[in-house]
Amino acid sequence: MEQWKTSIIIGVTLIILAAIFALLRKEFNIWIILIMILGLLDIIVGYYRKKN
Repeated sequence: MEQWKTSIIIGVTLIILAAIFALLRKEFNIWIILIMILGLLDIIVGYYRKKN
């Protein structure tokens, strides 16, 4: 699989898992927010690699 596709899939997976974990715990703490930001950055890097 290409590098940019892997990056986007990992980013989406991180965001989904963080959202599920936040719903189960019924709270947002700093770690969940950091995981969501990391997933978003991974998606951005994936799109940037696809463009170049």
